[in-house]
Amino acid sequence: MNAIISPMILRTVFVKLHDEWSSDRGRSSIITHSEKALQAIDGAIDVVVGSPADGHSTAAWDLCIQLQFDTIESANEYTKHPAHRSYIDEFLKPKMVVMKAWNFTV
Repeated sequence: MNAIISPMILRTVFVKLHDEWSSDRGRSSIITHSEKALQAIDGAIDVVVGSPADGHSTAAWDLCIQLQFDTIESANEYTKHPAHRSYIDEFLKPKMVVMKAWNFTV
């Protein structure tokens, strides 16, 4: 018997950091903090934060953050959560040049 699997939402965020953070050490520091901060916020089923795996990716982005949600509504609520806003506004924004985010049904 085949189980019915409900679609989920995958939010993918790419971040380009300021030069002073765009190093292995800088990225590692941000990844460690980001994983802890984002996983502590209720709503996401899974949180993965990673760094570029090759030169082409490194030239474009410094971080990839992926979050998985049950629904688009839960993803939208998560991004409005005060702890998420604090993470973005107080921790990440001062370190970044640009951030792009997209939601996909998977």
